[in-house]
Amino acid sequence: MPYKTPISFSGNLTKNPELTFTRGGIAQCKFGVAKNTRKQNPQTKEWENGEPTFFNCTAWEKFAEDIAAANYNMGQRVVVTGVIEQTWWTDRDTQEQKSSWQVTVDDIGLSCLWASRPKDSSGTRVADDSRGGYDDSGDEEPW
Repeated sequence: MPYKTPISFSGNLTKNPELTFTRGGIAQCKFGVAKNTRKQNPQTKEWENGEPTFFNCTAWEKFAEDIAAANYNMGQRVVVTGVIEQTWWTDRDTQEQKSSWQVTVDDIGLSCLWASRPKDSSGTRVADDSRGGYDDSGDEEPW
């Protein structure tokens, strides 16, 4: 049996989960997740969006039905765990080699990372450095 690579990631749902059934009657729930990266431009000190990574996600059986019943919606930020596999194919029109990431989902939940952060005038959630963590100013021990 081939080794399957475990993965955990967060991102935004690119479409509402869709529940279907195989010819054999097995429940299958498919949805997409986009993972965006941000980096700070060293010259301008502005934060910039990087290239997103798109994941095609599938859950099976009772878990698939549970996801569909949970009313997840496009745009929601979720945390996904599962196993990942990259698939390759040749585009019929351009003959280019293409690939996609397929995730068999073990678990999914809403992310709380941005849930209570305020929005700026453009509607973008702003960073909040008050979430805790270790303060290395030297005033207190970390334990």
